[in-house]
Amino acid sequence: MEQPKIRRKGMSQETQNRGGCASWFKWIIGVIIALLAAGGGIVALLNYIDPPTNYEATRIAQNDLENNLEDWINFSPQSLSGDPQEATLQGLDAIDFETGHISAAPSQTDRDWDLQFGCWPENMESLRVFEGVSWFEYGTANFESIKYRDIRDANFAAQKHAQTGYFDLYYLHKGNVPADGFIYLFKTLDDHVVKFQIVGYELVDSNPLVCRNISIRYEAFPVVADPPRPVSGG
Repeated sequence: MEQPKIRRKGMSQETQNRGGCASWFKWIIGVIIALLAAGGGIVALLNYIDPPTNYEATRIAQNDLENNLEDWINFSPQSLSGDPQEATLQGLDAIDFETGHISAAPSQTDRDWDLQFGCWPENMESLRVFEGVSWFEYGTANFESIKYRDIRDANFAAQKHAQTGYFDLYYLHKGNVPADGFIYLFKTLDDHVVKFQIVGYELVDSNPLVCRNISIRYEAFPVVADPPRPVSGG
């Protein structure tokens, strides 16, 4: 006699697979719902997947960096006088750049002075520094355009003039001297640096043999190190 078939408890493999997929799908849906509920909706979900770039904050930071770099490039300590100074030197007058004092024909061994305007026979003129002062010939330029680093980092040197035996920047006939606007940079015996410009020459007599005056502009600075260079995010 044929035995009746007994149905055993349990799920088929197909049923198990369907159940697993359903559980996984429910888990995904749950995560999405949680994100939407906790983070403000679809925007929160998108931000979670791909956080946005704050372009405005980036732009502001970049502008700040550029401004800070410009300030760093133009860095300058306070000058000794606070502002550019002007003076007029007669023949053989000497000037102390740190104090602005002028003396008539001091001795070349007097180390209280920095620069002397020379007036010599045969219409010769000179600019002469005192021992211990060095210079750099910059050339014709706008006085204000020369930055502190240009002055401080110049390649200063001092050499006696072959013709005079003194530390002359030039020794020339007055018709060949540097023109108005010509600039020299100096390093003084007191270790200050100076921006110096020839403003012009002034005749004081119709007799060409009489010494003329020279008008100058100058500004002296202490020698200091650079501040830290600005960096992004700093």
